[in-house]
Amino acid sequence: METEKQELIEDINKLESALKETKDKQKEEIKGKIEMKRERLKAVEQAQIEASIEPGKTEPIISTDTKKPRR
Repeated sequence: METEKQELIEDINKLESALKETKDKQKEEIKGKIEMKRERLKAVEQAQIEASIEPGKTEPIISTDTKKPRR
């Protein structure tokens, strides 16, 4: 879970860097991706907190299918 958390943080940083270099049309798309990654990061952190509160509990299964359908 810690690895996933680190990957999400790296993805957010890459997207924010890309946001600075893109044109207006793509900015909204990148902002959406950043928001999606941040929400996923919050879910992972919350799952870590819940798992640490109840010792012996197995890690909760979190769906990684957070992508929105393409248009």
